[in-house]
Amino acid sequence: MDITHAEHVEKELNILITRRDAQRRKDEGERAAEALYLQSVRAYNAAHELARLYEWRSFELTMARRAEKNAAKIATKRRARAAELMEEIERRTAQAHALEQAKTGGAGEATLWGVDA
Repeated sequence: MDITHAEHVEKELNILITRRDAQRRKDEGERAAEALYLQSVRAYNAAHELARLYEWRSFELTMARRAEKNAAKIATKRRARAAELMEEIERRTAQAHALEQAKTGGAGEATLWGVDA
């Protein structure tokens, strides 16, 4: 009986060891698969974020070019307006000078805007 009992205990131990080994392999296999999955997700997210950074950079460069183009247009308009104002200043100065000449009869020194210096 001792031999039969020992064989029976050995058989149950072998079954227990086999089950535990199968469970260990299953768990390790799942952990390995999970690790590969997480690594894949991280790589995908990193690539996706890098692509977003490139897109954002492209957007910023486009906006910079637009701003430069708009600034050039605005500066051109402001210079044109300044030139128009200068023409108006010269025209009015010439008119004031002509009025002074007419007032003084062309003799003597003419004053600008009718104010003696």
